[in-house]
Amino acid sequence: GFPPLYITVGTDEISIDAIRDMSEKMKLSGVEVILDEGEGLMHTYALFHLWSSQSRWAQEKIHQWIQEQLLIGMQSKFNIDRATTNP
Repeated sequence: GFPPLYITVGTDEISIDAIRDMSEKMKLSGVEVILDEGEGLMHTYALFHLWSSQSRWAQEKIHQWIQEQLLIGMQSKFNIDRATTNP
């Protein structure tokens, strides 16, 4: 019952293996998961967008993904409303 997830993680994260395992289990359960790994980066690297180009790029990808999810949600709502409306 989880919604789509976008997970950012640095490969130097202490819990990288657990995060990969969790992501794989969620995918196998039918959850749409994007696991975005920042090579050689720390746990919260995506928060440092003011100082790091890698973090800015991660923020941009997150922004694009959120926009896509909102569009999908709006289209889904539109199709549901359209399908249930009696002409």
